[in-house]
Amino acid sequence: MKSVPVWVVNLKRSVERRRFMGTLLTRLGLAFEIVEAIDGTNLSPEQRGRYSRWRAFARLGRELHPGEIGCALSHASIYERMLENRVSECLVVEDDITIEPDLVRILECRERLPVDWEVVNFTNHIAGDIPLDVSPRVGTYRACRF
Repeated sequence: MKSVPVWVVNLKRSVERRRFMGTLLTRLGLAFEIVEAIDGTNLSPEQRGRYSRWRAFARLGRELHPGEIGCALSHASIYERMLENRVSECLVVEDDITIEPDLVRILECRERLPVDWEVVNFTNHIAGDIPLDVSPRVGTYRACRF
């Protein structure tokens, strides 16, 4: 399997979560990099300017909480980093998840995913998803789109 960069979104102050993810990913044999998350409680004016209350209401019917804004900006910064460094694919995980060995196997099947998709979410429990006909299904995991 061609390796895929694994980036863990982690707040600098969340030392225990960082340690937990390090142990988990190392146990699964996945090399990883910690990507410092943007703290929604300490947004700069520029970061605040990237948030649209109007879009949040149009999309979700409510405003985003500061932590959600920070999380969204963190993911956007990862996409920007991918473009700047010409990274064609990566696995982005947040520091509050559990990863089963099945996810490693599903990564091995990723060439079966549609090549024109920019984001693929691997899930085992989110309602309202649309499974792919060609979706690799390994254990309880499958690829989906929303």
